[in-house]
Amino acid sequence: MRLQERSAVEAQDIVDEVFAVAGRDARERIWSHAFTEGLITGMTTREQLVGFLYNWSSVALEINCASAQYIYRFPHLQRNVPDVVDYFASKLIEEWTQPCPGGHQAALERLVIACGIDKQEVERAQLIPEVRGFLDGLIWLICSEPADSSIILIEEWFGEWATLWIAALDRLGIRTGEDDYWQIHRDADGRSNDDGGHRGGNRRFARSLLRVGLGPDNPLTTWPRNARTSTGMFVRVLDGCLARFASQPPDSGPAFGRSGPEDPVARATVRAMELGKPPCLTRLTRGASSHVIAGLLMNWYFLHQRIAQSFARLYHRFIEQFRGNRELAETFCFRFRDEFLQQKRLAGLECAAREVGVTKGMLADPWVIPETFMLCGFVIRLHSEGTPAEIWALPLPHMFAVVGAVTCEALARTGHVDAARLIRDGFVQPTDSGGAVGTQLGFEEGARSEAGEVRRGWSSAYIIDVTEALFENWLLGCEEQFK
Repeated sequence: MRLQERSAVEAQDIVDEVFAVAGRDARERIWSHAFTEGLITGMTTREQLVGFLYNWSSVALEINCASAQYIYRFPHLQRNVPDVVDYFASKLIEEWTQPCPGGHQAALERLVIACGIDKQEVERAQLIPEVRGFLDGLIWLICSEPADSSIILIEEWFGEWATLWIAALDRLGIRTGEDDYWQIHRDADGRSNDDGGHRGGNRRFARSLLRVGLGPDNPLTTWPRNARTSTGMFVRVLDGCLARFASQPPDSGPAFGRSGPEDPVARATVRAMELGKPPCLTRLTRGASSHVIAGLLMNWYFLHQRIAQSFARLYHRFIEQFRGNRELAETFCFRFRDEFLQQKRLAGLECAAREVGVTKGMLADPWVIPETFMLCGFVIRLHSEGTPAEIWALPLPHMFAVVGAVTCEALARTGHVDAARLIRDGFVQPTDSGGAVGTQLGFEEGARSEAGEVRRGWSSAYIIDVTEALFENWLLGCEEQFK
């Protein structure tokens, strides 16, 4: 749908303001973060720096692949402003070919290898939960959300952040020559003029969206919100790298990859939430404000709505299994009906949210915190690409039951008895129809794979660890944002 077309002057004013907000938000939250302060002062450890680089190598690869979606999703740009499409095409070519064959990704991999990590270990990287959520959430936004600008707003500050890395790695004596990854991004993302550099090109792209009516209806609200979302997700990445690589012995090499019983050191870096006992749940039970409860329900509704829609697409993905098993197909459809038609999950969340003061308008255009996008992106990624064994390793029903029980207590304490009943009926006492589908599909898939593990080598233990960590961050995010 074409939206409001704007004049060149109006588009320029909007873009200047939006990108200024993105830069200020990054400096307030990323430059003040302990990880960045450590880059500047030398206090961030080698293990934490290398841990970030190891994880970031996968992020850079997949984001460069997904960025081509901009050209695919906005075909009107080719007809109206072909020079902007030429810029994006040139940018993609640069990412993949400059300053040498393999492009930025190859430069980053060389840097990781220079840090002492084996190339094969880089290729089978198993990301920490915060990076996994950041990557999947960002790609979901790039590929699905209308006129999303999260990735180009990251580039507004990434070049300046790259200069801090150059100095930090120099102190450690880690260099890869003139084709160093951080030097490339300092030069590419640091230029803001329209004649060159990613920052200038991104501004041209944003102005063009507004000029031809393909931008958001309210860009001064939507795009700054995109900026805060991408910055918030990146802050969680820095949190994860600080926490998970802090205690690694200096002489043993980073404990990367292969989460599972066969690698207990790597397994220990992925902290699983002790269900029902994280501090944020205790605080929610004892005295969370009405704002926190309303914010939690609003984000829960957004999250569950997207996951339920993604779940519905599984019928098409696994149609072959359903064709020969009528009982299995009926069980799946029963679960789908539960999500949308019965007064249990999605409808129950909506009614409960309305009871505590969340309006219909707020549910239609909610304040979605970054951690919601991270958890949602990870789950949708599994629904889109994972095997049945992988999908039903997700511990979401159990975790939602735990949070549902605590939310019921908080709602009942504040007098919202009907809302508490709706949450209890939908989540604390859920049906097991989805489990029946997963058991049958997962068993068949597991028989054809090694120990039920998926193509990427993700074990069920890794999936559970990532989901639980993202889930805990989601709860913490609700508490922090709505207090």
